[in-house]
Amino acid sequence: MKLRRRYIRNIRQNLSFYIASTVLTMAALFLFFLFHIAGNAILDFADEFFEKQKLEDAHFTTYIPIPESDVEEMEEEYGITLEVQSYINIDTDGTTARLFQKTRKVDLYDVTVGEDANEKGEVILSEGYAVNMDISIGDQVRIGEEDYTVTGFFQRPDYLYMLENEDDSYKNISTFFLAYMSEKDFAELGETNCQYLVRYNGNDDADFRRAVNEKYHMYSYTAAEENQRIVMVRSQAEMFLIMSWMLLCILPLVAVALICIIINRKVKTEQQMIGTLSAMGYTRAQLARHYAGFAAIPGIIGGVLTSVITAVVVQPYGELGLTDYEPMRISCSLSWYAGVLGIAVPAVLNILAALL
Repeated sequence: MKLRRRYIRNIRQNLSFYIASTVLTMAALFLFFLFHIAGNAILDFADEFFEKQKLEDAHFTTYIPIPESDVEEMEEEYGITLEVQSYINIDTDGTTARLFQKTRKVDLYDVTVGEDANEKGEVILSEGYAVNMDISIGDQVRIGEEDYTVTGFFQRPDYLYMLENEDDSYKNISTFFLAYMSEKDFAELGETNCQYLVRYNGNDDADFRRAVNEKYHMYSYTAAEENQRIVMVRSQAEMFLIMSWMLLCILPLVAVALICIIINRKVKTEQQMIGTLSAMGYTRAQLARHYAGFAAIPGIIGGVLTSVITAVVVQPYGELGLTDYEPMRISCSLSWYAGVLGIAVPAVLNILAALL
């Protein structure tokens, strides 16, 4: 008698068990792949985008304005990049528009759709708000008492996670948006707020902060690692990766529990056959491996099917993890080691459970 001949017959006799175990395995692996793909893609995008758009190391405000000549002197003395950022919040029918003056050195914006606003009466909007409110290029938006023509959408590195206030807990893309307009239009808005954006370029910040505080009396200071708009991008992506590994190890245990029940019943109902096989010379280890083979089947089939399906639809599948962010242009891919683990881990867990 050949043990391997029993596999096909056994699958036919226990088809519902194999289907259920395979489906449970695939459900666990789809979640693993989603969080793993999205987490890695977001981190890769963020690192490149932050560097390209000159993400701030901090922003601060002072009681006494810093003259432009002093800005240049401090840049040279401390080896930093320092830029003044003027902005104003305008409420219109329950919606807040935060308009920024264009910067040239720090926190550069990236026009993702359409063209920049360079002419009078033109404006570009933060993309998340525009998509959420179904705003198109060429539409008119009212800001304050004026109507502006939308020429494009943009993203800013310090607003990939769109919080209106730094202490907010969740994004707001329904009653809050960012905007840029021409320098002439911005100058006509009236009195604006002022903050300073700084990049330390790898230099120590202690002496610079001390000098600013002594001479201009620093009112507030927020480092990038304390800014939730910036921190949430990486922290949530890293949370995705942690969750993916937890899901890979924990969720397949549901299928393992089912397999343990079925294999246990199968061994009990085949006691006579097991005795016959033992008399024919099959060892306990050989019989254990035989029943472990039954358990490995749904793990391997589920792993292979899920890996193949995910690899085919990896880009739209990975983008499902972008719900909380501005519309990032991430590049999703299924890493070879994740695909291998997706097949190996469920199969190994099933085999170990069957052996026990």
